[in-house]
Amino acid sequence: MTFNRRVFSIFLAMLLVLPCICAVSAAKAETGKCGKNATWTLQNGTLTISGSGNIYNYEWGSCPWYAQRTSIKRVVIEEGIRYAGSAMLYQCSNVKFIKFPQTLTAIGDEAFIFCGVQKIKLSDNVKRIGTSAFERCPNLKEIIFPRKVTAFGDGMLFYCSSLERVVLPENLTGIPAGTFGRCFRLHDFELPKNVTCIGEGAFDSTCGFKALKIPENVTEIGDCAFMRSCLRKLTVPASVKQIGAEAFRMSSHLKTLTIMNPDCVIKTVPDAAINGDLLIIPKTAVLRGFKGSTAEAYAEKYGLTFQNIEKKAKPEKPANLQVVTEGKKSSLKLIWNAQDSAIKGYQIFRSASGKTGTYERIAVVKSTEYKDKSLDSGTTYYYAVRAYNKQNGKYVYGAYTKANQTTR
Repeated sequence: MTFNRRVFSIFLAMLLVLPCICAVSAAKAETGKCGKNATWTLQNGTLTISGSGNIYNYEWGSCPWYAQRTSIKRVVIEEGIRYAGSAMLYQCSNVKFIKFPQTLTAIGDEAFIFCGVQKIKLSDNVKRIGTSAFERCPNLKEIIFPRKVTAFGDGMLFYCSSLERVVLPENLTGIPAGTFGRCFRLHDFELPKNVTCIGEGAFDSTCGFKALKIPENVTEIGDCAFMRSCLRKLTVPASVKQIGAEAFRMSSHLKTLTIMNPDCVIKTVPDAAINGDLLIIPKTAVLRGFKGSTAEAYAEKYGLTFQNIEKKAKPEKPANLQVVTEGKKSSLKLIWNAQDSAIKGYQIFRSASGKTGTYERIAVVKSTEYKDKSLDSGTTYYYAVRAYNKQNGKYVYGAYTKANQTTR
């Protein structure tokens, strides 16, 4: 009897739970319009956008699925959609994954601001990305930009505090204001060679990297560009014409800043609180540049340590050039002594028409010897060698050694 009572109780419990299970499994999908030719469907945590053309632009909190935003875990934008509208995933903090279609060509302002997505890879057909499109995505760790993008809006990845890796498009021409501001963990990236400007606060409080190579096409570094960064040393190339105010302020880890343009404008801003000017770098850093440069004047005015990087006008010519006959009749070996350690290499010249004849450059080497092969037997050869280095992007050549005569 007791056993039968237990079986009956279990049966009743199942009857009570079954409608709930059926109700959940049969939950009706929410759907609606989100573009002239686009519709949305939300079911079981997945937001699917299908159709063609553009998704509408929204104000913060006005997209039709906003009230259910915390239930959204995945977003699938299907093929045919060409434009992701502004603020479409605003505060969708539980979204972990977004699938982008190959047809997508543009992304609106703040489209994914405050979104919880962890990794983003956009299709190569995307050409335009709006201001702050991925701003304040706290879980975003990696983003790969499409190669066709040449520019994007300010604050693209501002305050993506978990961001570690970024692949920037190779044709990108500038790093806009606030792009990587407060991306505390960013360390795996490099600036494309076509970048010409680093905007205001572009790397403010970005502490994941200790060194950075600034491309030689950059002409301007904006105000506060590297403020509060963890850079240890940095070389500003000769192409840079202006460094903005407070560009490296509060970057307490910075040990050396080298400015290669002798005429680079270094901006300051008055600060009434300190009765003086706010400096571009901490006073503990060494400012390096050429004698008579704006960097030297700046260091002298504000009491910074200055280091002159100017090299000799011309490298010393090599000494003791010797031409040695080797076993093979068709070759000769040239040996000389370096007189200047700050050189990039040597140019070797040869003449077969006399000491004062026409010399032809036959080789460029970095070592202090060279083997000349495939020579004609019975011919008298004359040699000369000169050293060279590079200053401010230009090659500087030293004097030639005395020509040496040898008959092979």
